[in-house]
Amino acid sequence: MRYFLDGIFLSFSYFSILPLGSNIKKMHKMTYDGVLFGLPLVGFIIGLISAASFLFLKGFMPLEYSAIVSACIYLVLYGFLHLEAVCDVVDAWYASLSGKDVYSIMKEPHVGAIGAIATFILVLLKVSVMVTLFLNGLITLALAAMVFSRLGLAFSLNWFKVHKNSTFAQELKKSAKGKLLVVMLIAYMILVYFALNVNAVLLFAVVSIVAFTLILRLLKSKFGFLNGDCLGFTLEVVELILLNIGLMLL
Repeated sequence: MRYFLDGIFLSFSYFSILPLGSNIKKMHKMTYDGVLFGLPLVGFIIGLISAASFLFLKGFMPLEYSAIVSACIYLVLYGFLHLEAVCDVVDAWYASLSGKDVYSIMKEPHVGAIGAIATFILVLLKVSVMVTLFLNGLITLALAAMVFSRLGLAFSLNWFKVHKNSTFAQELKKSAKGKLLVVMLIAYMILVYFALNVNAVLLFAVVSIVAFTLILRLLKSKFGFLNGDCLGFTLEVVELILLNIGLMLL
């Protein structure tokens, strides 16, 4: 149990800028279980901090500006980790059209112009949809999107192979087994159920898993492999899809 709890804290340290598990030195199989279980919780907590920022700032700042700042705080809280993956995957996609080595393109420290433009567009859309949800009092829908996008990632690890050099993703894949996934699905559906109705919970869960599956199949077909960048890119796209579904539920 101790290793599992360590893993949950480590999940915050790895997937956000919150340094809750930075002192963990020994990794155990149960630690990786905890990291995987904690991933959707990270989305919920940093989303909650973003929402709390909006509720606080709107008391003495213009409403629209408060929502924009709060949405940006959300991006800062996960350290722009997955946005970097968007740059890498988009650059690799276009590099593949000219027959270049896509894996080496992903690992280059430089950002291509197309990748930068794609990331800017995604950030613009994400901030815009979060602002709209906040201004319409639909913070709970935004939180649901943040939880279920990461839950979809956990399920996709069970179904897809990852590149041999993606060691951390390989370890998480070992944890993405039936029992833990069932527990995660039940736990996070209950968590979100208190904010949404049953139909909305089921919709978010199904769309997340289906979208992850389709996008990762497309990337696997294009690149011939999946790595951490592919997973991070897909998480960003799926989260944007779920946030837009939240708008449709207005």
